Amino acid sequence: MNFEEFKQQLMEDLKKYLPTEVGSGVEIAENAVEKLQHESYDGITVKREDSQIGINMDAGKLYADLEQGKTYEDVFHYAVDIVQRGFDDVPKVDIAKFLDYEAMKETLTMQVIPISGNEEMLHNIPHKEVEDLAIVYRFSVAQEDSGIATILIKNDLLERYGITAEQLHTDACEFAPIREQV
Repeated sequence: MNFEEFKQQLMEDLKKYLPTEVGSGVEIAENAVEKLQHESYDGITVKREDSQIGINMDAGKLYADLEQGKTYEDVFHYAVDIVQRGFDDVPKVDIAKFLDYEAMKETLTMQVIPISGNEEMLHNIPHKEVEDLAIVYRFSVAQEDSGIATILIKNDLLERYGITAEQLHTDACEFAPIREQV
């Protein structure tokens, strides 16, 4: 089974199996997950029909398990486990608040990344360059024992908010240090 056949089979099997396991209908789709620092991947996104938040799985890593000798059944059950844990741990996000920049700016954080290797993604992300590094901006949406859930801010979101990259940077400088001290 090649990678494309694997993804299709896995998505079909998840569509059949998950509704009985998670207690509701699910939507499953292929998704190119763009991440910084060379961590982008071919993903499979699973979300409940009544939710706007989904779980992304790295299809390439799952396929690698298959190629390394695990059975399809083992890989499939591992994928189901990822989805179930993801649904159990999904942060509660207030979508109305997310659409309101005045409310969200208080959750701003900054991340420093190397420019090298991230050039293509930086075209779609507001950032400030400092020598060979770029400062990018995120909203911190939840903090759990397992880590912090953040949303990377992209240019299309700035347009939706009607603010400039300069305003975003100014607000991040004001609010990010306060949040880190809490």
